[in-house]
Amino acid sequence: MRQLVRTPWRAARALHNSRPGMVITLVVALIGTTTIGLASAAATGVIDACVNNSSGELKIVVAGSTCPNNWTLLQWNAQGVTGATGATGATGPTGATGATGLSGATGATGPTGATGAAGTNGRDGASVAIAALGLGDSHCPNGGSSFTVAATTTYACNGTNGSNGATGATGPSGATGAAGPAGSTGATGPTGDSGATGATGPTGATGATGATGPTGATGPTGPASSGGLAATTTTLTAVPNPVLVNTQGVTYTATVLGGTVNQPVTGTVTFTESGAPLGTLTLTTTLPVANGVASLNRIYISTGTVQVTAVYNGDSSYAASTSPTLSELVQ
Repeated sequence: MRQLVRTPWRAARALHNSRPGMVITLVVALIGTTTIGLASAAATGVIDACVNNSSGELKIVVAGSTCPNNWTLLQWNAQGVTGATGATGATGPTGATGATGLSGATGATGPTGATGAAGTNGRDGASVAIAALGLGDSHCPNGGSSFTVAATTTYACNGTNGSNGATGATGPSGATGAAGPAGSTGATGPTGDSGATGATGPTGATGATGATGPTGATGPTGPASSGGLAATTTTLTAVPNPVLVNTQGVTYTATVLGGTVNQPVTGTVTFTESGAPLGTLTLTTTLPVANGVASLNRIYISTGTVQVTAVYNGDSSYAASTSPTLSELVQ
C-alpha cells in the first residue's frame, strides 16, 4: 500500500525537503481505538494517529481527536494514488475443479466487460525511528523527540521555560491592635530618712504667768509594754498581683517601721506561703531587713491563690510584729 505521511512542526518540513516523494511505512500495533479510527478513515480518506514522544508507542485515533500531552499527531492517506497499469502477468495453472454447487436462479446475461491490465506494485516505504529525548540532550537541552529516516535524523525540541514574573506589590498594613490592659500599681517605696534637727533658737524673755486653764481630757491609753522594746508595724505588698503562672515572677516586699517616729528597723523577716499552687506545702523563708525592708522573689508553676504573711522577728531594740495576710492570684 502507498501511504502519504503528514507529520507536525519542523520534523515534517525536514522529512519532505530531505526525501522528496518518499513513502514511509509505519508498522502499527493496533490496540484500543484502531477499529473506530479505521472506520473514521474510511469516511475521511485520512488516518489519524498519536505517537508517544517518550516511548514511541503509536495509537490509531478518531479523525479530529486531540493528542494528550507528550503525544504527537500523525496523519496519512488511507489509500495512495492509483499506480500505472502493469503488464499482463502470465496465465497461472488451472486450479482443481471444485465441488458442484447448488444451481442458482438463472440471471440475465450482462455485457462482457473489458479486462483491465494489472497495475505495477508500488515501492516499499522507508521505516521511521522515533525516540524521546530527555533534559540535557546535546541537540535538545530541554528534551524533545528525534525522527530518523534512513541515515537522516530530524529533531523536534521543547522550548525553554519563560522567565519568572515580577514580584507583586506589598499589601497594605493591617489595622493596629487594641491596647493591652494597664499593669498593676507598683509597691510604695520605703519612707526616707528624717532630716537633721535644726539648731535651737535663743531663749525668749519669760512671759507673765497666765491663768490656769481647764483640765484637759484624758489621753488614749498607750501601747502595751513590750518589755521595754519599741513597738513595730509590718506591712506586706506583692507586685504584680495577679501573676502569670510559670513565666512571670512576683516580688513580696515587707516594710517594718518602729518607734514613735516610725524609724526603719533592722533584724529579720520570715515570709510564710501556703495555698493551691504549693499543694500541701507551707513555705517559710527568713531574710534580713535592710533599711526597714525585706524582699522575696517567687515564680509559681501551678495556678491558684497563695496566702502570704510577713513576721518581723524583732531585735534588742524593737518588738516583733506580723503583717496582715496577703492573697496572691496565680493564673
